[in-house]
Amino acid sequence: MTRILYIPDDASQYHLESSLSAEELVVEVAVGRWHPPPEIRAHSLDKSVCLRAVRLGRDAVLIFRLLDPADLDSELSGEAPLSRRQLAVLQCLAEGLAVKQISRRLGVAERTVFLHLAALKKKLRVLTTAQAVTRAVELGLCNLRSPGRRAE
Repeated sequence: MTRILYIPDDASQYHLESSLSAEELVVEVAVGRWHPPPEIRAHSLDKSVCLRAVRLGRDAVLIFRLLDPADLDSELSGEAPLSRRQLAVLQCLAEGLAVKQISRRLGVAERTVFLHLAALKKKLRVLTTAQAVTRAVELGLCNLRSPGRRAE
């Protein structure tokens, strides 16, 4: 018996069980053959949603809906704008500086840089620092340049 944590959207989660093994369930989701039970599906707005599964152990699987990048752009516009400090941290990251170097340049504690980074990741809806920098460059929030070069 495999336990399933099914998260169809940011407001819902369901605990389900399956007779398939965790490995088999991940494959079924990947090829599009797994669907939530009808009583859950009835509450879903979009039947053609793209699902992904991640094995969480020998007998547990997380199944979630992939976000559409177009939805991220519209959601991001509703977020509070980035602060001047957050933009400065982003620019330092884009230049390849480490947290310790950023804290020295901006005159703040390393912990403060980490807090700004956590807020940035949340606002940009990413998981890693590299994704945050990539997303910020795509949105025109910072520029990739060498640490020694000045903007012209």
